[in-house]
Amino acid sequence: MIAVAASVLPDDSATSPIDRPTVTRPTVGADGLPLVEPTPHAKDVAKDGYRFRYQRGGETLLAGVIGEAGDSDLRLIVKPKADRLTVRFFCNTEKVSETGWRIAVMVNGDQRLMDDRCPSRNSEPSLDGFSYNLQPKSGDTWAGKSVAVRLMLSDEDGLPIRVPDMRVGLGLYDSGAYRSISGVSVPEIIEHQGVNYRLGQSVHLADTGPEAFTGRSGPLNTPFITLYGATGNASVAVVPNGERTGLRDPTTVQGPGVGYHPIAARPDGLVTVVQVQKMGVQPTGKLFLGFYTPVK
Repeated sequence: MIAVAASVLPDDSATSPIDRPTVTRPTVGADGLPLVEPTPHAKDVAKDGYRFRYQRGGETLLAGVIGEAGDSDLRLIVKPKADRLTVRFFCNTEKVSETGWRIAVMVNGDQRLMDDRCPSRNSEPSLDGFSYNLQPKSGDTWAGKSVAVRLMLSDEDGLPIRVPDMRVGLGLYDSGAYRSISGVSVPEIIEHQGVNYRLGQSVHLADTGPEAFTGRSGPLNTPFITLYGATGNASVAVVPNGERTGLRDPTTVQGPGVGYHPIAARPDGLVTVVQVQKMGVQPTGKLFLGFYTPVK
């Protein structure tokens, strides 16, 4: 069964939801940062307990569709405001497949991604982590134009399949404002556990090289998200306490790339980004370090 939706949700809010203060009383998540249950919005796309939220961080929902049980082919047509589109999707079933199922996403007829993490067990698409930030291919443009996106359930060979009780959904979002850090794009606003965080004006850079690192004091007595990464081919890790020795299983990012690390409120302490040495690799580019703080 094919579900088709071509409607576009208008962005006619008088005040941007990302700049509204959080009114829900927060609790604390396992990482020590605030945890707020998102408030339903009139423009959410919701059905049978599944939901694509209208606003998530700096992203705004353009259109979403939640299929019936057994739907395996969903299609949407949207007009992005810029040449960037965030694709979010989910797939739920209690069945188990030895070979697994895959989600393929096509944009204007061209396959842009294949994800083999289906099924998931979460009814909230934004919590699944199944999201991708896409841009047009070289020479193309999406801003203000109709863009057709298709989600298809497939087997390990890429052939379309139908799973009778599978629930799938597709949501398309304007990605919001981005900033370029020496060619690496990062969002100005991100969401973590229901709270919006905005990137500070300064992002610190350091050259790669033997034992390269950059360290800065994070915001004091407030929760924040550390932005870290590399503009070239270096691998980097974040060290929340500022120490550069005794690293064990650090969260690494392979450049060019970006990582995000939440840090609970504390009275002091450095945050350091270090280069992780790889045998036979001559690192290039720069390391970077920045901080997202809660939107007031």
